[in-house]
Amino acid sequence: MIADISKKIEIRFWDFAIPMMSNNKKLRKLVNEVYRLLQDRELRQRTFFILTGSFTGFVCGCVLFMFVK
Repeated sequence: MIADISKKIEIRFWDFAIPMMSNNKKLRKLVNEVYRLLQDRELRQRTFFILTGSFTGFVCGCVLFMFVK
């Protein structure tokens, strides 16, 4: 039953997204730029390291707050 709902949602999404991407030049350009950026290996690595460091700092801050409190 959940799979049927998931399939219906996906079909409705693509029924909406395909005409939007076909008719909207700005959206096509945005999708193209995002896709190009995602293909850049160095950018993905830097983003991964920045997000990992940020998450680690956040967790350490939460743990220190619990110990200090």
